Amino acid sequence: MQNRNSKKSKKTEHFAINFRRQKEIFDPQIFRTSITIAGLGNIGSQTAVALTRLGLKDFYLYDPDFVEPHNLSSQAYTVNDLKLHKSESLMQILRVINPKVTILSLPEKYNGTNNIGNILIIAVDSMKERKRIYQNLLEHNLQHKMIIDGRMGGPQLEIYTCKTLEEWEKTFVDNPSKDPCGARYICYISMIIGALIANQVKRVLKGETYKKSILFNIDSLQLI
Repeated sequence: MQNRNSKKSKKTEHFAINFRRQKEIFDPQIFRTSITIAGLGNIGSQTAVALTRLGLKDFYLYDPDFVEPHNLSSQAYTVNDLKLHKSESLMQILRVINPKVTILSLPEKYNGTNNIGNILIIAVDSMKERKRIYQNLLEHNLQHKMIIDGRMGGPQLEIYTCKTLEEWEKTFVDNPSKDPCGARYICYISMIIGALIANQVKRVLKGETYKKSILFNIDSLQLI
C-alpha cells in the first residue's frame, strides 16, 4: 500500500497557489513586502494566515511560547502542533498554504532591536510589552515603514496603523482593560481582527486611504 504522505507530497510537488481571482483587488506580484509579526497568538497567527492567503511571502515570526490545548479553539494551530513552538508551527502552516513563502521562525520575544520587516505587526498580550518594544525601537533609532497594532479586550477590537513611533506611542494607555487577555477569546473574533489587519496591510501597500484607528464592537456590530 502506498504511503499516504508520499501521495500528498507528489500531489503538491508542482503546486503553485493561484491568485487570479483576486488580482484586480490585490496582485501580490506587484505589491511585495516583508512582514514582522510580534506575537503569534490569537491576533498574530490569524493575521499571518490571512496575509499568506493574500499573497505575501516574506515573514519574520516572533513568539517564545509553545502551542497549548487552549490555543486550538481560537488560534491557527491544530492538535498536531501541541507542545511545539508557535513560531515553528506557524511557519509550517503557512508553508502548507503557499510553499513559496520565505520565513524566519524566531522562538523568542520581539525586542525591537533588529530593523527587519517593512511592516511591523504588534500582536502581543499587554500594554507593558508594547511599551517595552517601543522603548527599544526608540533607543536603537529604528523605524519600520508602518506599525499596525492589533488589540482585543472583551468584545472590542482595536487596530492602530501608525507611520511613526510617535504616532504609535499616542495610542498607549496607562490603565488598559482589566479583562484577562483571554477573556471572551473565541475563534470568530480572532479571525475578524486578522482579516481587518490584512486589509490594512493591503491598503497601505496600494497607497489607498486607510483609517488610522479602527474600534469595532463585536456584540453591537458597530464601529466606535
